[in-house]
Amino acid sequence: MFSRVVPAVLLAALVAGCSDGSPRLYRVTGTVTWQGKPVGAGVINFVDPAGQSPAVSAKIVDGRFEARTTAGPKSVQVYNQRDLGFNKEMNQHVFTNDVPTEYNARSTLAYEVKPSDDNVYDAALPLKK
Repeated sequence: MFSRVVPAVLLAALVAGCSDGSPRLYRVTGTVTWQGKPVGAGVINFVDPAGQSPAVSAKIVDGRFEARTTAGPKSVQVYNQRDLGFNKEMNQHVFTNDVPTEYNARSTLAYEVKPSDDNVYDAALPLKK
């Protein structure tokens, strides 16, 4: 009897340990273009304006990204990484961000993440005013 109870108790403890109470994350995919062209390399951030959940960052590669974040309203920040070439003095490639602050540090972009893995956010920047 003891040899059957111990494995069952250990299995139950292991399964219970897998549920750590972390908030559920949902998949968000999409595309990011700048001036009609896919952003070759960059980062997209989904930030909870209320500060109730941590910000989430995802790499943008060839204009596409995939992130996992909590449901709810998000402020969206977009940064690109355009390679300016190799700098001999710094002995490395130098990158710049061409996307203006209204789409990143002072973002006006917003998106509501639904409790589903079917969220799609496409950003064609700059926005038409």
